Amino acid sequence: MGFACEPRVSNNTCSANAIQMSALGSTSTPYPIMRYRWNCGQAGNPDCMKEGITPSFSYIRDGFNGMTFMYTVTLTVEDDHGNQNTATERVTVVQRY
Repeated sequence: MGFACEPRVSNNTCSANAIQMSALGSTSTPYPIMRYRWNCGQAGNPDCMKEGITPSFSYIRDGFNGMTFMYTVTLTVEDDHGNQNTATERVTVVQRY
């Protein structure tokens, strides 16, 4: 579970409340994974699209204090031959500000 907050930095996110994601368990046979592309699932969030194995997402205020929202985080991996696969995970974000 993560917490959203009132944006406090120039890119409209709250880095202190970031949710850490991980693709360390991702495997590819016989070709190695070359790209990890993430989408945090919060439309309109400028911090939502990231690349890398372990990015952090900051969710922006999207309701009243104490409200809970579910977002679907999507990971797309691509190997060095252009093959792709996608996985999703639901995260819970509580509005705290």
